[in-house]
Amino acid sequence: MATSWCFTLAIFVVILLASPNASLATMNVIDKCWRGNPRWRNQRQQLATCSVGFSGKMTNNIGKGVIRYKVTDPSDDPLNPKPGTLRHGATMIKGKVWITFKRNMHITLQRPLLISSFTAIDGRGVNVHVTGAGCLLVYQATDVIIHGLHIHHCKSQPPSSVMGPDSKVIPLGQMDGDAIRLVTAKKVWIDHNTLYDCQDGLLDVTLTSQINFRGATIAKFVKESYVNVGISTCGTGCSQGSLVAVLAPVDGDATSSMGSFNDC
Repeated sequence: MATSWCFTLAIFVVILLASPNASLATMNVIDKCWRGNPRWRNQRQQLATCSVGFSGKMTNNIGKGVIRYKVTDPSDDPLNPKPGTLRHGATMIKGKVWITFKRNMHITLQRPLLISSFTAIDGRGVNVHVTGAGCLLVYQATDVIIHGLHIHHCKSQPPSSVMGPDSKVIPLGQMDGDAIRLVTAKKVWIDHNTLYDCQDGLLDVTLTSQINFRGATIAKFVKESYVNVGISTCGTGCSQGSLVAVLAPVDGDATSSMGSFNDC
């Protein structure tokens, strides 16, 4: 059924290419924005002002009322998310939430992770890997930041249910096995993530969303999913589309590509 919603979605998928010791002069514009602050670990919300792309600055994710949430437990319970887990922070907390991680983690999702509006997932300073069933889902949500995660080996998931906002069980349809899937979402910033080796694709944005880009590189991949890509790292899984982007494939050197492609 055709949707009557009209959404503007700006997605900027970026991967950190500069070495930890790189000078500010050699960093990309996003790194330069926050890495120049020696107190960035204590002032993490500055990242929201560093966003690039049509979405503009992600200032709706900061300000009064932000809940700081730290992931301490890598386990996952889709129907009864425990405090301290990523699912509890991304789905169960109302209002603005800024999620960080206590230590390096490998999180295996048992079912797709539903991300609520006004949620920032900030993986800076640690090494966080997310794998499992369905992986990340942004469904009818707005103002979402996903930064600094390794998302890979995501598998398809048959129709299932997960606990959603307001402690309501949400039925989900078939998930094809994308690293990140966006359904009728708006104002989403996907930055400095490494996405690879997923069963279906890497980033899937439904065509029921109206997606506009301005002054940015445009890519079209994963079954007609449109994304904005710059300074990105891709593994296998980008397919069937056209691309204008600076890419750093996992198994190759950085290249500048334009036109159709089968693999990033």
